[in-house]
Amino acid sequence: MKITYFDDNPETKDSKSYTILNENVEPIGSVEGNINKYGVLTSVVRINLEYQQKGLGFKSFSKVFDELNKEVEIKKIIGSWNKDEEFADCENGMSTNLKIFLDCISNEKPEYCAFKTATGKWAKKLGFNNCNIVRKSTESATIEFYK
Repeated sequence: MKITYFDDNPETKDSKSYTILNENVEPIGSVEGNINKYGVLTSVVRINLEYQQKGLGFKSFSKVFDELNKEVEIKKIIGSWNKDEEFADCENGMSTNLKIFLDCISNEKPEYCAFKTATGKWAKKLGFNNCNIVRKSTESATIEFYK
């Protein structure tokens, strides 16, 4: 499958934002990332349902990670997952990461569950093998992934 990225904001160095396009140049998702001067990366990846589970999320996340890592060395990846209007079109009205995390923590330790999410799996692939649970509730979770 051929995909391309349309740069939504080419002028900034501390943030990247792309619309993900399929072979017919139709939008199938988006990826954005922001990095601060301390090397903390916050990212949002949205892939349309029919294009999920094909590796596009990690490929898109990696693109933003690599570009921002050239500006400031990334030392932490923040997973900030919510249940709100932004995710009204997702299962149970929440981010996929939050759903996976909440489904898991009833039986497992939160740290283990953080790595069951897409963000956790991607962070681990990039060498961020540790995490800190900053906040967790039925409405949101914030996780720091670090080396």
